[in-house]
Amino acid sequence: MARTQLKSSWVTDVPFNIAKHRLAEFLNQCRMRIVSERSGEIVADQGSELITRFVGGWFINPALFPKRTLIRLHPSLHPRERGIKVKVVIEETLTSRLLDPIFKRRYEFYFKEWMSALRSQLPDVERLQ
Repeated sequence: MARTQLKSSWVTDVPFNIAKHRLAEFLNQCRMRIVSERSGEIVADQGSELITRFVGGWFINPALFPKRTLIRLHPSLHPRERGIKVKVVIEETLTSRLLDPIFKRRYEFYFKEWMSALRSQLPDVERLQ
């Protein structure tokens, strides 16, 4: 289990095929590598533990930190929510058990910015109204 992660879910009225396309573009812009994809579920990773540990988590861009995301897109089953349900988890994937508080905060800050950028690509229904 990751020591640092961020989870979120929302409903967007962006059509499924467009949502998948936007998601692929977003991951590409973030330089995240898709490692698996199947029927509305995408797993992508990014970063290098070697670079992070060699240079130090305090000094490098958080985009280079090792991390993984799982994103699920599926039709919302709730009668009041029309659209595509988006479920996202992004988490650190360091194998070392050492994660000092400053390094952890840098991960958390990056994850919040990343999630906000993703939500702007697949805006929730409430934001569209």
